[in-house]
Amino acid sequence: MKIIQAVRHDHTVLRNKLALVESALYLAPDARFVLREICFSLQPLLQDHLEQEAGLLRTYAQLALTHHDPLDVDVEDHGYALSLLRTVNDLLLTGRHASMPTVNLWLSNVIDLLRRQMDVQEAVAFPLLEAGRGVRAGSRARRARVTEPLRRSATTPPVGAADLSS
Repeated sequence: MKIIQAVRHDHTVLRNKLALVESALYLAPDARFVLREICFSLQPLLQDHLEQEAGLLRTYAQLALTHHDPLDVDVEDHGYALSLLRTVNDLLLTGRHASMPTVNLWLSNVIDLLRRQMDVQEAVAFPLLEAGRGVRAGSRARRARVTEPLRRSATTPPVGAADLSS
């Protein structure tokens, strides 16, 4: 499917951009404005990617319901990561008043969450979509291993989220 190839390409681009963000985090606060520019360029990229993969994930959900236990796999879109990134961008807009430890914490959570979500999508959803039918034998253990950290982190705010009020 060409759409899967396009979404995989997006994942590669997003991973490269996340590596840039991670590098800028190591230089913060010296690279505060570089970090801000990278994060601001990541937001529309992630938004466009979300829109592109939305149909794929709906199709995956339908296939998952008909071919295996619907509670077996929890493949999520990147909506929560996008909202975290928007929060980071709002913090970075405040200029020097933003707490860099808070920005680093939230950005680290965005990076980790996006990487896990992309891994899950590529390991679980894409093979099922490409096959167009049930999942391959033996993949249940791999899916459980990949999705377990995602289930815990995607539903809870980042540690230190209360720091935003100060």
